[in-house]
Amino acid sequence: MNGSPTVPLSGSLACCTRRTGPEPELAYSLDEPFWHQGLATEAARAARDWMFSHCYVPRLVSFIMRENEPSQRVAARLGGVRDGSLMLRGFAVERWVYPAPGAGVQV
Repeated sequence: MNGSPTVPLSGSLACCTRRTGPEPELAYSLDEPFWHQGLATEAARAARDWMFSHCYVPRLVSFIMRENEPSQRVAARLGGVRDGSLMLRGFAVERWVYPAPGAGVQV
């Protein structure tokens, strides 16, 4: 790195397919010092838009812990619709669906 400054990691974002189903998952996480600045919404929106414009998927899903109301608000801001609850890796989560533009929500 030759003396270049290090930048702290602020969070993570992923679009991936998991064993939870055939739909690609939009997953995001932000470290506490970066909360309440709109960063999660901005990053997740950019990833969602990229997936819809480059991968041509009909929808994305997110799995958000029931008590994580800030992440649920991010999902709602992105046009996500709550589509039920389930246990995932031992955690109670809500399943959120993001339809592709013009696709509508099909659950």
